[in-house]
Amino acid sequence: MIEEEVVVTAVDSGGISVMRRTAAGCSGCTQTCSSAALGKAFQREAILRLPMQPGYNELNPGDRLLLGIEERELLGLSFLVYLLPLVTLLVGALTASRVASMLAGSADLAAAGGGIAGLAVGFGVLRMHRGNKLDPVILRKLA
Repeated sequence: MIEEEVVVTAVDSGGISVMRRTAAGCSGCTQTCSSAALGKAFQREAILRLPMQPGYNELNPGDRLLLGIEERELLGLSFLVYLLPLVTLLVGALTASRVASMLAGSADLAAAGGGIAGLAVGFGVLRMHRGNKLDPVILRKLA
């Protein structure tokens, strides 16, 4: 389980909003290196909205929580986002190239067009599966 500490910013009937600060640098140690300096310079806040669940009514703005995301869920969605467009691009390019060479056409031009079409199909499939989001869960309330 991947864990992250967040702070509750709002609670209403629709759910809760939580915020975490993200750093651009590694933030792995207390050294004063260039990575740490850049991390401090480019920190930003990330806000996430969680739908209402039982027990959320007991939360108040300012409460610190520990959220968790299943590693398997994150890995599966990462493969889908990165590999699906790549695979569809390659399949489109190879298929169009084979068809063009069988019809005595320009295989290079067909491969480029087929690759673009395959990439568009891959992005279209991802767009249809946009509802597959990561579902973070509250592991515990921190003191």
